[in-house]
Amino acid sequence: MAKAVKTKSAAVVNILIVVLILVVVNLLSINIFARWDLTEENIYSISEPSKKIISSLDDRLTVKVFFTEDLPAPHNTDRRYLKDLLDDFRAYSNGNMVYEFVEDPLTENRQEASSYNLQPVQFNVMGSTTAEQKLGYKALVLIYGGENEKIPFINNMEMFEYDFIRLVKNLSERGKTHVGFTFGHGELPLDGQLTIAKQILQEDFEVVPIDLRKVPEIPGDVEALFIVAPSERFSDRALYVLDQYIMRGGKVGFFLNRFKMNQNMGTIDRVDTGLDSLLRAYGVGVKQNFAIDQNCYTYMDLRRVEGGFMPVNVKVPFFININNFNEENLVTKYQKTMSLIGASTLDTSVQIPEGVEREILFTTSEKSGTISENIQARLQQIDDLDYDQFYLPLAAVLSGQFESYFADKFVPAADSADTAFVPPAQEKLNRAIENSRLLVVGSGNFFDDQAARDRSRRFQQNFVFFRNIADWLAQDDELITIRSKGNIYSPFTRVIDRDIETTVKLINIFAMPVVIIIFGLIRWQVKRSAKRSRAV
Repeated sequence: MAKAVKTKSAAVVNILIVVLILVVVNLLSINIFARWDLTEENIYSISEPSKKIISSLDDRLTVKVFFTEDLPAPHNTDRRYLKDLLDDFRAYSNGNMVYEFVEDPLTENRQEASSYNLQPVQFNVMGSTTAEQKLGYKALVLIYGGENEKIPFINNMEMFEYDFIRLVKNLSERGKTHVGFTFGHGELPLDGQLTIAKQILQEDFEVVPIDLRKVPEIPGDVEALFIVAPSERFSDRALYVLDQYIMRGGKVGFFLNRFKMNQNMGTIDRVDTGLDSLLRAYGVGVKQNFAIDQNCYTYMDLRRVEGGFMPVNVKVPFFININNFNEENLVTKYQKTMSLIGASTLDTSVQIPEGVEREILFTTSEKSGTISENIQARLQQIDDLDYDQFYLPLAAVLSGQFESYFADKFVPAADSADTAFVPPAQEKLNRAIENSRLLVVGSGNFFDDQAARDRSRRFQQNFVFFRNIADWLAQDDELITIRSKGNIYSPFTRVIDRDIETTVKLINIFAMPVVIIIFGLIRWQVKRSAKRSRAV
């Protein structure tokens, strides 16, 4: 009896200890929390740059969430995930962030939602036998320093951290960085083939057009400059204006086509802009060739054979799928894939100037090559192309203090190719007075409107790279890391030899029947042996 009472008392004590431990743990978890994110890129954890940005707020950030309850799946599960993320942001804000879920935004507080120009969205509700629509909100507003920014519809929770922190930066830094696009030399126009790229950049940047023929110098508030697919030659004066911008610490992205496809004439014409000589002085060149690769776009075609048609896979070797990225450089560290059409390879035999660093961003595959002559004719003979080269460079970055291309040259005067102006007297810089950044890609069309409207996931990845370029040139490295967390597309990237591909197909067709036949023969032999044993 005494033993039973003692055992019972010990059990009660153990239960009380467990309860006490749980209470203490819960009290501690209010102020101390930890999580284990086992995903490859830690996509469910707040990144270090986000923590740094949110913790550096020097004013009160108020977040109003307009989120209708009982939304259909998958939106209903996003509410809890959104609350968890906002809790984490608040915890790292040093008390400078507060948030609230606005109650019943569709009825009681619809006027408040309207005051921020938020509109309800229609959600599809699928029943077992019916389909109907429901109005609701899934939005938020950030208020800081008397200004506000908003996400009218939270569409992709994987990219929410990026979208949220991007708006926080816009509010806290009170002004957008200026980026320029050159025109006047056959470049892709901002309001033409770069309309969508312009819209993407305008979320974070003030985009300004710049005509190098008309300005004595590029304005100092332009943090980065894009030169996209020029097809006409730059005058010496335009090159000088560009060179001096780099000497003053300007950052430039060169996106160059060495050939231009004339669809009306059905020809492929060489392009000489004069920029290659400038780039070679800085440490890299763009070769006059067409890169080809076995890791390329493939489509299904019907070929006539005796008795009908047969489907065959047709490769387009100049439509290259890029999978070999520099994982040490922030611009491409998280990039999984992208596509280039009609790209040229870079010349890395050029001597790198003292004080300048050069890194290759991405290359072709291990089965690739180039075409330099009779391009149009050779591209029509796909089966005869040679893929005897490997890992050819297609993009590079250079950083440091560059020496001027005009260091041993006179300052060029405005000529007939330039719009007349009288440049003010200014001192020529023979060497950069600040560190600069240059990015060079042997293709100028990979982020144009045609690529943007294509529904392929690979072209979507082109715009991840494009946004990373803009941030890197503007020296906003933090957003690159945050954006890359939502970029989790990981395609199969291995290049398969045609003979191996045929072998694998034959194995897939015949292996299983052969295995079944062998299994049947073994089973028949076992039964036959057992029957003989019983007969004996």
